[in-house]
Amino acid sequence: MKIKHLTMAALLVFSGSSMADHHKTPSVAAPNLNNNGQLLAPVDSEPAALKTKIQALFSAGDFDDVLEQRIVVVSRKIAQRRAKAELLSQNDQKKKQLVAINEHIPFGKYEGEHVRGIPGAKITIVEYGDFGCPYCGKFHNSAKQVITEDENVNWVYRHFPIRGPESSSSKLAYASECIQQQGGVDAFWKFTDQIFKNKTALQNPEQFIGLFAKVNELDHAAIKDCQQSDETINKVKESGRIAQKGKFTGTPGIVVRNNVTGDMKLVLGAVDASFLKKVIDELSVPSKKVNPTPLASK
Repeated sequence: MKIKHLTMAALLVFSGSSMADHHKTPSVAAPNLNNNGQLLAPVDSEPAALKTKIQALFSAGDFDDVLEQRIVVVSRKIAQRRAKAELLSQNDQKKKQLVAINEHIPFGKYEGEHVRGIPGAKITIVEYGDFGCPYCGKFHNSAKQVITEDENVNWVYRHFPIRGPESSSSKLAYASECIQQQGGVDAFWKFTDQIFKNKTALQNPEQFIGLFAKVNELDHAAIKDCQQSDETINKVKESGRIAQKGKFTGTPGIVVRNNVTGDMKLVLGAVDASFLKKVIDELSVPSKKVNPTPLASK
């Protein structure tokens, strides 16, 4: 390979420019090519000092090693810039979702809902989940640990049946509503705990529901009738529609809210208890907002 054939590539790499930067703000003139696409001669705008440096490296036999090192450096810079752009995009998406949550997700009034912990707690974890979601099972354990250890936090579970209205997880969701009607909110959470502990719940939901009703002295026949009612089915579907309005696209969909200041944080995925505690600690710091935006209370 001749020096003049390497000059343009070396100029680009040694200057520390990325291909994206070169496209936007070229640091050198376009190469002079013949009909076969071969470089005929270095263009006049190439810095003489840099060409001399390249020639010296090439003569010493070090050109390939140095060029490879510069390629690695430039590649890392490109990766860093892409990662930064992606992070900015994610932060922008989070801001937009928090606006949607503020407009559509109900907070404050949890009457008739599935609340674990003190209803008037300072911090509320709102989860939109699906009983068939394995990540929901992992988050379930994390949230349960946090609620047990911190009386200033409560947890509201809402249905987001992403697997469809006829799925096993939806059948369990319908049953959970009916079980709460009969046995109260404690029965709901006991049922939910058992779902995530017992794999057979999804394999044979009707059998699982019947056994739970028998052990806990509930009316299984009434639960079956309630499961199939339009009221119960529509309640679960509506919960899912509200989740979508809040721009949740998967499960678990989680937002943690300070009920005093109105500040919120999104939590992505099945985080562990320590991460969840960190989010709660950050929200527990007094807000700098003078007049926090009031959130929907439906």
